[in-house]
Amino acid sequence: MISAADLILAPFPPQVQGSASLALCLGLGKAVLASETETHRELRELGAGMILAPVFPPGEFAAAARGLLGDPGRQAGAEAASAAFARRHGPEEYARRLLALYREARAG
Repeated sequence: MISAADLILAPFPPQVQGSASLALCLGLGKAVLASETETHRELRELGAGMILAPVFPPGEFAAAARGLLGDPGRQAGAEAASAAFARRHGPEEYARRLLALYREARAG
């Protein structure tokens, strides 16, 4: 279902510090409209393809979603950013860095 989605909506409350479903969506290179939380701002600053919008009142979040769905260029930019983010922070890169750390520790 996620692969078929044009836009992922993530209106999480501020208390949410992480989300496996959100990580999966970013890993699949999806455009994400997310609530304005500290965690989401940090992910966006790291290059995730996230567009942030206020969740309250709910009409503002809905209007932001309609606006994104009506702007294929902005949506495509968010998708490209998510795909690049996934390459930089995905499991393959994590494994590469961890292996390098183990090799350095073993040699040292």
